[in-house]
Order: sequence, then structure tokens, then C-alpha cells
Amino acid sequence: MILPGARGVVTPHPGLALAGDGIRIDVPVALMERAATTGWAAANRLLTHFGLAGHPLQTVPTAGRSAALRWLARRAGRRR
Repeated sequence: MILPGARGVVTPHPGLALAGDGIRIDVPVALMERAATTGWAAANRLLTHFGLAGHPLQTVPTAGRSAALRWLARRAGRRR
């Protein structure tokens, strides 16, 4: 559960990052997935601080299906 005013991964201290299921992150995740995602984000933050490359965060699409899939869905709906 994210409490109002919950902190994100970034802290005022460059060598400290937060992670866990109570940490705010701006990607669509919940509970255990949030803990893992904030862990990756915190690791990336620290790696960047030490001049090392991090890893890209991957998540579910936030914009819905592609235009081609929407067209196919509309077409399939007309056949019924």
C-alpha cells in the first residue's frame, strides 16, 4: 500500500536510494512487482551515481493496443 506522501526511489543523498512495495514509482505496478521494480530503479540510480550503466526498466504498455490491433478488433466485431 502506498501511503499519501510516500517517497520515491530518489533521496537527497546521492549514494542512497529507496526500494520496496511502499515506495512510489511512476510505472503501472503493484505490490511485489513494485518492490522488484523499485529495486531495479534504485540499483540503476546507484549505478549511475558511480558512473556505471544501468539496465532499462520494462513494464506493461500504458497506451493500449496498437492501431492495427484496434482495427482488427473493430473488424472482428462487425462480423458477429
